[in-house]
Amino acid sequence: MREPRLATEADTAAMAALGRSIWPEDYIAADPSRYLADGEVVLIEDEQGLAAMGKWEMLPDASGWISGLRVRGDLQGKGYGRKLLDTLLERAQKGHALTARMLVGDPNTRSLSLAASRGFKPAAHWGMLVAERGTVAAPADAPALVPAGAVYSLEGEIVLRAEFYMRALEATAKVLIAFAQAGRWRQTPEGTLVLHQVRDGPEGAVEYFQLFEPTPTVAAAIAASVAASQPHRAAVLLPWEKREGAEAFLALGFKHSSWAWGAQVLERPLR
Repeated sequence: MREPRLATEADTAAMAALGRSIWPEDYIAADPSRYLADGEVVLIEDEQGLAAMGKWEMLPDASGWISGLRVRGDLQGKGYGRKLLDTLLERAQKGHALTARMLVGDPNTRSLSLAASRGFKPAAHWGMLVAERGTVAAPADAPALVPAGAVYSLEGEIVLRAEFYMRALEATAKVLIAFAQAGRWRQTPEGTLVLHQVRDGPEGAVEYFQLFEPTPTVAAAIAASVAASQPHRAAVLLPWEKREGAEAFLALGFKHSSWAWGAQVLERPLR
């Protein structure tokens, strides 16, 4: 195991190969240059090449968001993950982060155990549903999602809650502010709020819908929106404690995410 170092643009091909070897749909592999754009990406190498990678970046509340921990398959369980996470925590602390946070899927028991051994504790829990292009069937009487101009204020509780949840999507403060200013908040006729994000992927647009009340009306409205825009993929994030609301989405063509139906945000203090 060689000493950790920071990644550069010259490492993007190796980063993509490592990510794809672990998860064929890895978002880092899809655009490693974009992943390098914010924060610090740490690499660990061995004689065969890239062995592990991960990233930390500062969020507006002075927390360090840790993401993309990847360890080559033949090296898992041999201390690379521990070394990587310890290095990221050290760099986040030196970067004056007050807390560290990371997102881990429920099936990833090894990463959950590693995080717990480093003092991380659960802070939030939610589920993710996905749909590929052409698989969502919208009810004929589905309501439309309309702009919700009254919630653009970044001082509001709703926006602060959304900022917390959107950390799962690695949203930066600039992106969040842009959502508010561009009217990315939507609502159903009954007033239920939905935060809508569109990201460019290697195969086309990916739409994310973050919601707090997964009602049948919201499901129908989101299905209608997806059916009309036809993104390459759509994803819905809903609070885990309200996961029974997923049934309405499943009935319209959404499926549980293959990455993880349930995922947790874990956090620990750095000061």
